[in-house]
Amino acid sequence: MILFFVGNASHALSSSNSLAILEVSVILSNYRGYGSSDGRLTESAIVANAKITLQKLLEHYSDRPVVLIGKNLGIADCEEYFQYRHFEVSHIIVQA
Repeated sequence: MILFFVGNASHALSSSNSLAILEVSVILSNYRGYGSSDGRLTESAIVANAKITLQKLLEHYSDRPVVLIGKNLGIADCEEYFQYRHFEVSHIIVQA
């Protein structure tokens, strides 16, 4: 299971083709105001979205190994995991 946090001004679906070749389950989400998401991107929104996404992952996929990937702004979401840590993560990959 890959949980991929996209970078600033990125659309989650733009990363889906690259990740599809891995043949694993992937969770992608857009930041508020990007893709088909509404709202405004703020620091508190980033933290709130990361918590929600991590909680959903835990609820539905707690039995699978998890790899977190953060690209640019998505690195902040990976950092949120370190405060939340309710499940095991096998790898964390950050790309600036």
